[in-house]
Amino acid sequence: MFSTWIQFVFLPALLLALVILSRRRIPRGLKLPPGPPPKFLVGNAFDMPKEREWETFAEWAKEYGM
Repeated sequence: MFSTWIQFVFLPALLLALVILSRRRIPRGLKLPPGPPPKFLVGNAFDMPKEREWETFAEWAKEYGM
């Protein structure tokens, strides 16, 4: 019974607390380079080009203003 309580209450609460704390550690207001908006949990991992990166970055600079 105790292990079920841990699985369904304590572990999700711990995960939520870790996510909230990690978000607070990121300083707000830092000027970041231009790019597409990040997706939930994965950020921009799937937006990063595998070849000819400079062309994609140049397009992002034109599109997102830099």
